[in-house]
Amino acid sequence: NSLCTFVGRRNAGAESYARAESRQIDEDVRRAPSAASPGIGFRARAAVYVAAELGLADMIADRPTSCGELAERTNTIPSFLRRLMRALATAGVCATDNGDSYRLTAVGETLRSDIPGSLRSWIRLTLGPESLAAWGGLVHTLQTGNIAFDHVFGTDVWSYRARHPAGASLFA
Repeated sequence: NSLCTFVGRRNAGAESYARAESRQIDEDVRRAPSAASPGIGFRARAAVYVAAELGLADMIADRPTSCGELAERTNTIPSFLRRLMRALATAGVCATDNGDSYRLTAVGETLRSDIPGSLRSWIRLTLGPESLAAWGGLVHTLQTGNIAFDHVFGTDVWSYRARHPAGASLFA
């Protein structure tokens, strides 16, 4: 199993690319000082976003939990989740003693949903697909003076949130 199965291709070149991509993720998160740091790399931010989206911090808050159990609870592929967990451990979001079970760190605690000051919703809002798409329209804003979000989504952010309550709940 590798990242290539996400795009439905399995061949030697794709397998090699997936391994290189996995190594790059590890390298990006190794440089990241914390889950919400402005200097955190794109791949590391994506890993933190996925952890927040899946609720991984809540699942490993009370005890070390195996990748197999986490994969079952999140309906994910165990070998892929193991790569994500390694990346998160490198970033300091979680830690492992044996390579398969993971426990939460102080950085990871900030992603729990049941603590005061949790960053989970903020991470999901600011690193989620809508936010990334809007930031992708920054050139449009710089060239026209118009709001990138409106350009990308064809409506203002408040109207968009009114039509997409799941995402809007993150803002509350």
